[in-house]
Amino acid sequence: MHPPKLTIQNICSEAPATSVGGGRAGVWLGSTVVAVGLLIAGTSAHAQTEPEPSVSGRQSGGFVGLGLRIVPRYQGADEFKTSGIPAFSYQWSHGLFVGGSDGLVGYQNKATEHLLLSVALGMDEGRSASDSRDLAGMGDISARPTLHLHDKMTVVDRLEVSASTQMGSGSDSKGGLVQLGASYGMPLNTTTRVRLHVKATWANGDYMQDYFGVNPSQSAVAGYKVYTPGGGLRDVTVGVGVQHPLNAQWLLLGGLSHTTLSEAASASPLTRNSTYQSVFAALAYRF
Repeated sequence: MHPPKLTIQNICSEAPATSVGGGRAGVWLGSTVVAVGLLIAGTSAHAQTEPEPSVSGRQSGGFVGLGLRIVPRYQGADEFKTSGIPAFSYQWSHGLFVGGSDGLVGYQNKATEHLLLSVALGMDEGRSASDSRDLAGMGDISARPTLHLHDKMTVVDRLEVSASTQMGSGSDSKGGLVQLGASYGMPLNTTTRVRLHVKATWANGDYMQDYFGVNPSQSAVAGYKVYTPGGGLRDVTVGVGVQHPLNAQWLLLGGLSHTTLSEAASASPLTRNSTYQSVFAALAYRF
């Protein structure tokens, strides 16, 4: 068994996707069609933190680790929370995987030397009214199983682009997200690697209403004005990830990202900050 390439994205997901931005529902529909079309046609990809093409080879292997992250209590909050994150991932050479950033369990298909397509079952974490005093009276959003579609492609050496779709989140499992991104990896020295990334996330109207909207019954209890956002851009994130091997098995990983909410997300009565930062660090063992 050979240790697989371990990436920061495999261990660390971004802050829970619990907010949405503005625009028309047509923007969401069009983005969904584009992203799904890219997935089927195999013409885009998801960024990894390795500078080398991440889909050039496949070996069975995995990792276990423990991380620490600092993120807002919900997107738009002015309070932060610190939490430990146990991490586990294993991928078989035939494409089946468990854990990682693409979902809880799924299958990857190597379409070309530099193109990887995947379908997976994941989980939307939902949101609890107890997460913040500013959510009092808003009610809970239950965690939901979600369907994930991803494609990942190396465009040129060290540059990768991505497209992904998530469906099934929110109160009625009707919420959905589309994410487009790009990343560039480079060696900092002979051992340490750095990857810069940028991504934009769109959400449909159901998702936006769940996480940023205020309906009449919530307004009556929480005291916020009624707010009904439409589907569209949720946020844009830029960030940097770092990985430093301690030896053949152990790795130190870290990441810092800066997120800017869209105009409609910022206009929500729940939003306290329209920009925020997230920090992540972890120690992982490859096997």
